[in-house]
Amino acid sequence: MKKRLFSLMLAMTLVMGSATTVAADEEDDIRAAQAQAASQLDNTYSQLDSLSQQQAAVQAQISSVNADLVDLMVQISQAESDIEFTKSMIATTQADIETTQAELAEQKDLKARQYADMVNRIQYIYENGGIAGWTTIMLKVSDLSSFLNRAEYTTQLENADRAALKAYEDTITLISEEERQLEEQKADLEYQQAMLEAQEEELQVQKAELERQLQAAEAANADYANQISAAREQAAQIEALMAQQQAELDRIEAEKAEAARRAAEEAAAREAAARAQAEAAAKEAASAGSSDAPVSSGGSGEDIVEFACRWLGNPYVWGGNSLTNGIDCSHFVWQVLRATGHYSGGYMTSGYWAGAGQRVGSLAEARAGDIIVYSGHVAIYDGNGMIVEAKGSAWGITHDRAADCKRIIAIRRFT
Repeated sequence: MKKRLFSLMLAMTLVMGSATTVAADEEDDIRAAQAQAASQLDNTYSQLDSLSQQQAAVQAQISSVNADLVDLMVQISQAESDIEFTKSMIATTQADIETTQAELAEQKDLKARQYADMVNRIQYIYENGGIAGWTTIMLKVSDLSSFLNRAEYTTQLENADRAALKAYEDTITLISEEERQLEEQKADLEYQQAMLEAQEEELQVQKAELERQLQAAEAANADYANQISAAREQAAQIEALMAQQQAELDRIEAEKAEAARRAAEEAAAREAAARAQAEAAAKEAASAGSSDAPVSSGGSGEDIVEFACRWLGNPYVWGGNSLTNGIDCSHFVWQVLRATGHYSGGYMTSGYWAGAGQRVGSLAEARAGDIIVYSGHVAIYDGNGMIVEAKGSAWGITHDRAADCKRIIAIRRFT
């Protein structure tokens, strides 16, 4: 009696806090779905991290290209300014050339007129005068001094003409040199303008390429932003789903805790009624039209399967212990083994059945009547690949699932 009470209290403790407690298929499914959602959430956050890193790289590229564009625009602006300045210098130089050319023409004209005047004076003095001219001069002057003065004046006039011609010639040379220098300066400025225009053209080509890169980077940035937004929305949906799943698990745990509380309150009554329930099970077997008298240990196990199948269709009740009014998986196995005389110990939860009886190495070695233990569940093997079990509240006691429908923890033999 004390041993059965200890087993019952230990079972209730496991129900309230242990990972090996009885769990309905619904809870297993929810936990499996929650684990899958958590894995998907981790993948989504990993994708978010990767997308954020890629977007940051693209944004850095955009900043770099923008900086290059600003620098290039400054260079283009400077080149355009230099071109305009060079054009103005060319225009000024051209104006200076035209002014110099006008001065040169004027000096050449003055030289020509000076030369013509000198020629006329020489012709007048030397060609038109001759000996008669000088004779007339001598007759008109009163003395030799006046004559010499006249002769000296003529010589001075000739020297002045030659000096003027030399001055005009020197001026023309200077102006011609200035014109040559201005023409060279203009040619240099025109070459400089051509180089600046070529530089500006190259800068414009670089600008077009940078603008193309910027457009591509901005498009990539927008695409990453859309992907990040979608990933965040997906993460929010997964988190909401996980919250719903956790709420459902909390509800199930609350129901289990409440059931455990009720079981604890009724523990003394159940222990007192345990023997009566075993007797009631025997009577129920008799009312079903077949004897459920205990069989000797070491039988084939067919009797276990046959007795278990008598209760197909009866309801499942978590924590229940009535083959007719409602029973759970571990109580079902316990009642069948007790009724068929293959087990006389106290009640055990599904996890503890994994340590009872004799070990069977694999499903291939299992025989009818062996007990198969799953995570949070226990059933009776029928010897033909199927199990008889108290399946769940939605199904009751069934004989419709394969033995390998879930991961097998242990197979135990009581025959």
